[in-house]
Amino acid sequence: MAAMYITGTFDTRWNNDILNPAFALLSASDFEVVKLGWQPSATAVAVSAVSANPSSVVGGDDASGTVTLTAQAPATGAKVSLSSASGSVTVPASVTVGASAATFAIATSAVTMQTSTTISASYGDVTKSTTFTVVPAAVARKLAQLSLASTSIVGGTSTSGTVTLTSPAGSGGAKVTLATSSTKLVGVPASVTIEAGATSASFPVTTSKTIRSRAPTISASYGGVTKVATLIVRNR
Repeated sequence: MAAMYITGTFDTRWNNDILNPAFALLSASDFEVVKLGWQPSATAVAVSAVSANPSSVVGGDDASGTVTLTAQAPATGAKVSLSSASGSVTVPASVTVGASAATFAIATSAVTMQTSTTISASYGDVTKSTTFTVVPAAVARKLAQLSLASTSIVGGTSTSGTVTLTSPAGSGGAKVTLATSSTKLVGVPASVTIEAGATSASFPVTTSKTIRSRAPTISASYGGVTKVATLIVRNR
């Protein structure tokens, strides 16, 4: 059996005449093993921040969250616990960070009033939170503008129109209804969809030849709001 050694930091108060005989009487059975293979721990990994993009959405729309760690995650990954303080905002129970950051989905439900809540991430005895806001669709996203690339063109030529919302379209996009006061003279699609995350979309406008100049209107409707633009169609 190999010899057993006891070491310690030198102290001038030690009395070797007392300690050496006392240690000589000790055997391995006098000790209790607390932990085998102990090694000094590296710098502890914890949550550095949690964020949401965007930080404000219309109820029913989705967003994306990001968890960032203070250092590289362990080889097996870091399982970060997630929580939301509001029933209108749903996040996964956890997300595993394989490097130093990871994203997670944020789902929301419709609300009747603006709701501000917190999303929290916990790991390494550290919890970080971010503020997240859900707003009612009725007050948040409406049609802001209808514009035409050209407001006066010769009959038989084409132009384009653009519809703009007050806030980015949700995950399913925003379908804006289009119409014209003279279907024989001006043609527009029945609707145009603004893609998710975008605030505007363009659509084609066609015209027919006319023997005299006329001024039909083009209308766009969304979110209870209708915008109208006038297009002068000339005979030459």
